[in-house]
Formats: sequence, C-alpha cells, structure tokens
Amino acid sequence: MEAMAKNLRVLRRQISDPALRESSVALLGTMEANALKAKELVPEKSRDVPEPERDKFIAAYRTKMDEFTAALRAIAVQVREGRFEAAKEALGKLQTLKRAGHEQFSSESEEE
Repeated sequence: MEAMAKNLRVLRRQISDPALRESSVALLGTMEANALKAKELVPEKSRDVPEPERDKFIAAYRTKMDEFTAALRAIAVQVREGRFEAAKEALGKLQTLKRAGHEQFSSESEEE
C-alpha cells in the first residue's frame, strides 16, 4: 500500500503535465495492478467484525476496491486522451474514495 500512496503523490504533481503523459499512464497502471492485488486481501479490520457479518464486510471491501480500480482506469483513459483537467478532477475524487475506504475498512495500524 505504501507504493500506491507514493504513486498517488507523484501523480498528483504531474497529472496535468502533457509532457509526463506516458509516466502518468504507467503510474496509473501500476496502481491498478496493486489495487487488484489488494482486493484479494482480507482487511485486518475484518477480525473486529462479528462472524455472521464478516463475509458481508469483506464483500463490501471488494466492491469498494472495484470502484477504486474503475476510477483508476477512467483516469488513465482521460490522460491518454489528453483531457488533463478532467483527469486532475477525477484524481481528487479518487482521493476522496480512498479516504472513505480507509475509514471504513482500515484499522488504525493500517492507516498511512
């Protein structure tokens, strides 16, 4: 997850720069691969969820990871098409999605 956070910081700085289009697309691809791996993990916080509700909690986590991955793909398309301002705005929404997911699914020890 540290790699995703680092890539997100770099992406925030360069997403509007047409000269860094290929780098931005590569970062988004790496982030997508990491998100797909993370989707298969079980959140540490699930241990705190009562057994009868645990499967539902994990399913909700995986659904949120699907949303996150779809958002990354959409941003990559915008960058490839040269719609840098739209990509920058979408990146802000992605960060909001990330924060909400961390609040819902991360234990304090997992937080950045």
